[in-house]
Amino acid sequence: VDAADNVVVSDDKHVSLVGVSGLAVVAYDDRVLVVPKSEAGRVRELVSLLDERGEF
Repeated sequence: VDAADNVVVSDDKHVSLVGVSGLAVVAYDDRVLVVPKSEAGRVRELVSLLDERGEF
């Protein structure tokens, strides 16, 4: 609803966006990532950090 220019990827979960734009949303297993599309290139930083912590 009133959402535009978003990318949503989900395994089997329903994801709803309301009043937002320019987001990338990934929902997989028990994890959800929400990031502005303009910052999507930084996801690798997050993955590296989580991997170092043993959380990925």
